[in-house]
Amino acid sequence: MTIAEAYRRYHSINIEMLISDAFDSASEQIEQLNREQLEKGIKSTGEELGDYVGYYREVRVKKGLQVDYVDLKVTGKFHNSIYAKREGNEYEIFSTDTASKVQALIYGGNGVRKGGFGEEIFGLTDENKLTVKGLTRDTLIEIIEQVMNI
Repeated sequence: MTIAEAYRRYHSINIEMLISDAFDSASEQIEQLNREQLEKGIKSTGEELGDYVGYYREVRVKKGLQVDYVDLKVTGKFHNSIYAKREGNEYEIFSTDTASKVQALIYGGNGVRKGGFGEEIFGLTDENKLTVKGLTRDTLIEIIEQVMNI
């Protein structure tokens, strides 16, 4: 490849498209990492969601569900509804589950403990953010290598 060809290819790179492609390839991983955190009972802050207690703990035992820590999972519908969306240079994680259910999980009420679990149920721990950053960086490098043919 000549210097002129390398220069042309370099200037043909659309940075916004590269970032968008890298995010698109990482979005499923972001969603899965958030689900895995919740399945372990962990918020994006790294704090635990808490413990199941009282009557609801008994109900979960009867249904054969784990009761060692809060995981916000009964049928899996909420976990499966988690999605990641790009907002500028950041990503937002939220849920397509019913608005009333999501609001109750965040703020409490409607059978969910007083105060809810907070907005921190959506988002990644610092460790998982580093994982995504590495994945996104690797994807960007791959795309640039393809465009530059190196």
